[in-house]
Amino acid sequence: MGGERKLLAEFDQDKNGWLNAEERQAARTSARTSAPGGRGPGGGGGRRGGFGPPGGFGPPGGFGGREEEPVKAGPRIAREDVAPVDAPLYDPKVVRTLFLDFETDDWEAELADFYRTDVDVPATLTVDGKQYPMVGVQFRGMSSYFTVQPGHKRSLNLTLDLVDKNQRLKGYKTLNLLNSHEDASFLHTALYFDIARTYLPAPKVNYVRLVINGESWGLFVNAQQFNKEFLAENYPNTKGARWKVPGSPGGRGGLEYQGDDLEAYKRTFQIKSNDNEKSWKALVHLCKVLNETPID
Repeated sequence: MGGERKLLAEFDQDKNGWLNAEERQAARTSARTSAPGGRGPGGGGGRRGGFGPPGGFGPPGGFGGREEEPVKAGPRIAREDVAPVDAPLYDPKVVRTLFLDFETDDWEAELADFYRTDVDVPATLTVDGKQYPMVGVQFRGMSSYFTVQPGHKRSLNLTLDLVDKNQRLKGYKTLNLLNSHEDASFLHTALYFDIARTYLPAPKVNYVRLVINGESWGLFVNAQQFNKEFLAENYPNTKGARWKVPGSPGGRGGLEYQGDDLEAYKRTFQIKSNDNEKSWKALVHLCKVLNETPID
């Protein structure tokens, strides 16, 4: 599916590390014309607008043509109608309500234009009555994006420290809000990590309700990010390489030995920590040992 498209450096005219509305408008034009598969204007759709004109992503039903219920707006929810909660962010007994407010109403189309790029769309996050300004928002995932029609619930990544590098929500700088698109029970992720934590460190998971520009988008799985904060909670230090395997159809996370050519592994794995040759060679060595060490 290709890697992340780099737009930030090109369009960040004031070199502050993020794009304002004017800079994003110019970047959106570039993103639309250079997107893999030739996504044209309107491909992002909207909560009530459907797919938009020809040039959008794939056939009705998303990447795989899956049937979905017609798009309809969620109920309106006001901040003053939600009581604050005094509990840790990932308390499994708590379902918080998160409020996201974007600058414009076409936030969904804008997020779609910047999907799989290095550009975040800023929004104000309100949690337990406290506002967190300039939070970066992106659509995330692979199948949870392509198999879900515009206007329906897609997974989101929230970056608290987009502008203020010290901004945190209950001690965390990144939120992963998962749409559970293939799990109507919303239990698979929570159960998996709950069982996994019996045997090894694993991300925390609970649930949140999300309200965007005053409209409810329903329940999301709130899964902890695998980053240095996770390492600090579970290991003596935060050193060492962190890896990610891209989602289907590009995912191959079986640690197969593919020879000693590093480029073969760079097509399979993404390094999330410092990118250096030593880490890649260590990964190759691990795969070789796992696959070629005799059983006896």
